[in-house]
Amino acid sequence: MPDRISVAIVQAAPVFLNLEASLAKAITFIEQAARNGAQLVAFGETWLPGYPAWLDYCSDVALWDHEPSKKVFARLRQNSVTVPGKEIGRLAEIAGDHKLTLVGGSAIIGPDGKYVVEPVYDEEKIISAELDLTRIDCEKMTLDVSGHYSRPDVFEFKLRSRT
Repeated sequence: MPDRISVAIVQAAPVFLNLEASLAKAITFIEQAARNGAQLVAFGETWLPGYPAWLDYCSDVALWDHEPSKKVFARLRQNSVTVPGKEIGRLAEIAGDHKLTLVGGSAIIGPDGKYVVEPVYDEEKIISAELDLTRIDCEKMTLDVSGHYSRPDVFEFKLRSRT
């Protein structure tokens, strides 16, 4: 395994609920990252077809028999990728052409749990970094509690004493 790897994360929005246009946009970003030397390119976990943000803001969206929710869910599903499928096949082809790996993710975090490069929120761009893979061995003893599984906004650990 090499000691260093060049990584890039695409910090950009897809063309929401338009799989074909989002795929074309993804390919453009992949090719740009490859030209800049990336060996691994990451997109947000829900980049294709886009995160259903309405789940966070619409009170009626989770109703099972709500016709507008059914319609928007159907559109989301129609614009989602299948694995295996032609869109995933196209992404695999592009990755093979450029000899790089594609993954899902949203920040470049070192093995010590600190940002190597922080996410970008106010513009579309590719963030990139050169990673020193030898640092992984130095941090293996930490059990990743300070790494990307650390989610104090979601999880809380409390120890109750029995009295």
